[in-house]
Amino acid sequence: MNKDYLAYIIILVVGIVVFGILFLLNSDFYAKTDAVEVTNSLKPISSGSTDEGDVSIVLTPINVAKGIIQIEVAVNTHSVDLSQFDLKKVITLEYQGKTFKPLSASTLSGHHSSGMITFDVGSYVDGFTIKINGIPSAKERVFEW
Repeated sequence: MNKDYLAYIIILVVGIVVFGILFLLNSDFYAKTDAVEVTNSLKPISSGSTDEGDVSIVLTPINVAKGIIQIEVAVNTHSVDLSQFDLKKVITLEYQGKTFKPLSASTLSGHHSSGMITFDVGSYVDGFTIKINGIPSAKERVFEW
């Protein structure tokens, strides 16, 4: 009778292990999710200079997760008043053929300004383009990751 109980216990344990393995393989447990994306490989990109009539812009992706993209922006010039530019109006993000305006963006002022730009693209992102229009001296600046 002890051998019967031992056999039942072994069958039960093997069944639980097999069920667990099948559950994990059929679930999204190992699938790529929106929860975390590695942004360490996304390096800062700069455009322009601080020469007369020009503006230097550096964009650095800080966080890319759950469809939210946060970009650090540093804007510097010696001759252009930055307060005339509304980042929410002059910046777009393009991803998979869709164009997104910023969810939020810092206000520029003076000649040296920095802050954050946030986009909500609603899904996992593995590469994107940001375009800035109308900030001197380039008509359009394109930043690609």
